[in-house]
Amino acid sequence: MSSEHSSADQDSYEADVCCILDELRAQVLEQKPDNVLQFISKSALNLQKQRHMEACDRITFKVKDEQKNRALTIIVVGASGDLAKKKTFPALFQL
Repeated sequence: MSSEHSSADQDSYEADVCCILDELRAQVLEQKPDNVLQFISKSALNLQKQRHMEACDRITFKVKDEQKNRALTIIVVGASGDLAKKKTFPALFQL
């Protein structure tokens, strides 16, 4: 983390990491898989899917009210072709 982050942000970050690792550890000890690394990898992906919405909600709290009320402008230069049409622009419109 950079020095710009406040102590509260760092504490929150550390708490999130501890929570994730504690949950993964509990799952490994409970299920005792043969391939621990593969199990952790799959479990982490499942955890990511479960926590995805929560993470998005937390981001909006960090944005100032003034920024929430203003329109957002994104300028894309040099994006053309099939990839931009099928992937880049739809992803930007979903923001």
